[in-house]
Amino acid sequence: MARIEGVSISNYRVLKSVTLGNLFNIQDVEPLTPITAVIGKNGVGKSCLLDAFGFLADCLKSGVEEACDARNGFERIRSQGSDDPIWFSVCYREDSNALPITYWLSIDLDDAGRPSVFSEVLHQRGRGQESGQSFFILGNVEGRGWAWKGNAQGQRIDEENPFQSDLDAFTDQIKSPPTDEKNKEWEVFELEDSRTLAITTIGALKQHPRI
Repeated sequence: MARIEGVSISNYRVLKSVTLGNLFNIQDVEPLTPITAVIGKNGVGKSCLLDAFGFLADCLKSGVEEACDARNGFERIRSQGSDDPIWFSVCYREDSNALPITYWLSIDLDDAGRPSVFSEVLHQRGRGQESGQSFFILGNVEGRGWAWKGNAQGQRIDEENPFQSDLDAFTDQIKSPPTDEKNKEWEVFELEDSRTLAITTIGALKQHPRI
């Protein structure tokens, strides 16, 4: 059974910055348990936390813009006073014997004022690793990126911690796919609509079973 081990949310309604459990770049805390209780006063964000998972589900099902429209628009769900993208990071295992997989998603307004996918990443530990470097499976910045085909391990992440909120170092890696002649298991893509998630579009293709 799949299990979420950690989640991080930024700039989603009252959740300016919340992290629960174990993430790729946070290894010194215990992962979430199969049953997790969230306790707090009224208005601190308990319902918001649950809605964040519903929002992600709607993004996968219907796209980013429709998910925002269902909640009265992007500016109503971005944290008050923030100009930064809405950020999500989810770490999970497909089963108890699987290596952890991390999915990152940031959403912002495009030049036309529509909520769109600013960046999207899927990566996993290498075989035999419980810590250390990880490997890209999919990278997407504003509708352009690359994905690994078949069951290839992926492209090694070189930075110690490339996932900063501004993505300065990371976007260049996504926009410039690897050119290693020994490994051709990657595929460049450009989405027709940046309001859809690459993980949904690319993952529906037979040649990308890992995604």
